[in-house]
Amino acid sequence: MERDGRRSVPPASACAGLAVLKIRRPRLGNGGLTLYVYTYKLDSVTKLSTQIKLEVAQTCVHANLKRTLRQITQCFDGALASSGLHITQFTLLTTCSLKGASSVGDLAAQLALDQTTLTRNLKILLRDGLVELKPSAQDARVRLVSITPAGEAAIARAYAAWRKAQREVTADLSLEEYRQLLSLLGRLQVAC
Repeated sequence: MERDGRRSVPPASACAGLAVLKIRRPRLGNGGLTLYVYTYKLDSVTKLSTQIKLEVAQTCVHANLKRTLRQITQCFDGALASSGLHITQFTLLTTCSLKGASSVGDLAAQLALDQTTLTRNLKILLRDGLVELKPSAQDARVRLVSITPAGEAAIARAYAAWRKAQREVTADLSLEEYRQLLSLLGRLQVAC
């Protein structure tokens, strides 16, 4: 922030996405001091340049991660197809197995999902008898998700296919690169 006397003046760069014109007009103040009044004229940008569009297309973290995730998901789903599970179901079941009986809210937080998405995924697993949903003994309003013996068997059957897909996806990475990838992904999760 630029400072003009006691008043903060936002820099033109703070108005991202807007064309900014900064005009400085002198105004006489008390005691012969000259005060400056800053006026910003903001015009909405209606079209981005090709250069900016290319920057977005090539460097957008979200777009690049989403594209990569789609390809990786297809690889895992293809490998797991014979088990009858999708990768999202496999990781959900594995998390349920590790955590034990958990509330839907806690499970959603653990998986970084909103409760609606988690509930939609759980309905399939409930239908197939892979998880069960019971009210908490402490608070009947809280529903606890638990993996069933059939769910444990499903992740055991799918493990070899998951392991194969995991090796395929990471084949071009050294062990150090793989560790760096996990570390960077963890840092990105914390950043948001």
